Amino acid sequence: MKWYRYKGGRGWRFEDSDTGSGLIIVEAVEPRSPFASSRPPGGGPGHVLRTKGAPSSAHTALQDFGASIIVASDRFDVAIPSIFGMLAIEATRIKADRSHFNPRSIREEPGFVSDEKTPHRVSPGLMQTLISTAREANVWARLYRDVDGSLEKLSREDLFMPERSIMLGTAHMRREINNVEADEKREGFWPHDPIALCAAYNAGSVREGDGAYNLRTYGGDGRIEKFVAYHNDMCAVLEERAKA
Repeated sequence: MKWYRYKGGRGWRFEDSDTGSGLIIVEAVEPRSPFASSRPPGGGPGHVLRTKGAPSSAHTALQDFGASIIVASDRFDVAIPSIFGMLAIEATRIKADRSHFNPRSIREEPGFVSDEKTPHRVSPGLMQTLISTAREANVWARLYRDVDGSLEKLSREDLFMPERSIMLGTAHMRREINNVEADEKREGFWPHDPIALCAAYNAGSVREGDGAYNLRTYGGDGRIEKFVAYHNDMCAVLEERAKA
């Protein structure tokens, strides 16, 4: 049983079994509410992060955006739990009903002037990709998987469309997976490593930072652990559906 880690930081592994555990952290962590840590259902070392109670966010995301998530997963060979985990930590909730994610989520970074002048300072949509990053991902995706090439100048309104945000966010994840795979032998990651991908998506690449995992993210260890909890929720939901 191999534990993966970055430069001696906190380790993790992936358990692909009928328990639906998903990502397992090597040691106990103390996540903030509404997250919880428990031992793997099948026993063995490590700790599983999940949200408390039923995985309602995972169910709701599949209800609202499942078709788009599945299409993007198939097209770019990115696991559904990784796509959902990223969406769940990036998007805001609809204020009137916080069980649903807001397709019109928006974040303007310091230095933002306008979408035209500073597309690298504004992140619209569910996947919260910068407009500039989404444009790069769109160009790359056309070469990689023949994605719609009509969006030469993506706007925030384009990215407010769930299917486009999810598609281009997943394309960006696929690019980062390629980078992670290139680092596999040097850094010890495995292909499609979800935690390395979480850090790379947020920071632009896998690089050393502060915190228990030694991975740079804007949000620190808490961001990684929220991603893990949502990722594991989706693993459990998919396992539940497969058995139904």
